[in-house]
Amino acid sequence: MSKPTVLHIGKLIFRMVMLLAAAAAFAYCSVNPSFDPAPLLALVWAAFMAEMIRRLFPIRSESIGCQKQYAYAFRPCGTAAKPSLPHRRALAVALLWAAVNLLFGFAYFRGVLSADGLVLLSLFFAVCDMVCVLAFCPFQKLVMKNRCCITCRIYDWDYAMMFAPLAFLPSAAARSLFAMGLVLLVKWEISVYRHPERFSDVTNSALSCKNCTEKLCRHKKL
Repeated sequence: MSKPTVLHIGKLIFRMVMLLAAAAAFAYCSVNPSFDPAPLLALVWAAFMAEMIRRLFPIRSESIGCQKQYAYAFRPCGTAAKPSLPHRRALAVALLWAAVNLLFGFAYFRGVLSADGLVLLSLFFAVCDMVCVLAFCPFQKLVMKNRCCITCRIYDWDYAMMFAPLAFLPSAAARSLFAMGLVLLVKWEISVYRHPERFSDVTNSALSCKNCTEKLCRHKKL
């Protein structure tokens, strides 16, 4: 297995552990009000914040899917043609995800969904994020129609998407996770705007099947 694949599997396991630990902590807190889940939540916050801060910089051990925004990952194909990127499909994903999360926000403010529920929802999305990379991605299959993860137009939207439910919570810690996710998203979009040639396998040979070293397609249900 490639290093990025091993990293993704490690993240999947770690995020599943965090989800189960948080669910158990909230369940125990409901029967034992004296129990304080704050230390566990602080650990979760620190783990994800560290991941996002790390993502701000070029990390060669990460998937080229997110690293293609940097100059070092660009290998010109020799064509001067401006690549056609699926901006409209990306916008469709943004609108769809915004609508879904507005429903969660409405449920929260109506008292149907608790603060604990929103936290667990975000952790569930974090697990799903790795499932999308390793097994099956509905956004890829149904909306974006990209060949694989390394050519994904919205690869670095992941943290903003998974932490969107936390935007509704009156907590600086929760909102800071969503805010940092937005920072990564904006940074990504600026790179897409300034260097579109880095994001297409038509102009960047590093994204071609021939030069791919990750081979995620071997275990994805494409």
